Amino acid sequence: HTNTNTNTNVNTDKDTDTLPCCAKPVPIRILQEAGEVIFVPSGWHHQVRNLEDTISINHNWVNAFCIDRMWNHLRTELKLVQKEIADCREMEEWDNQCQVTFGSSFLWMPSSV
Repeated sequence: HTNTNTNTNVNTDKDTDTLPCCAKPVPIRILQEAGEVIFVPSGWHHQVRNLEDTISINHNWVNAFCIDRMWNHLRTELKLVQKEIADCREMEEWDNQCQVTFGSSFLWMPSSV
């Protein structure tokens, strides 16, 4: 509702040599009133403080902005699962078990299960 800052183009992922304005991001403070919706763009770090009992409906997007980071994160997490249960590698359907274990940490289940 109230934007206390006029600098809304802050993205800390950018190269601060070519974009010096990103070296010191300036926070944007907003007071959201009942019935208002706030859109937080991909890649924007944010923090929420509820001043009273609140219901929040969120959706996290994977899009062109963050697909590389998401893909790398998923690959890393799967490798960690595989390492964690490597002692069970000889079990039947070990690869499938890795997928199930991996998916459960993201509240997702592979369709083959």
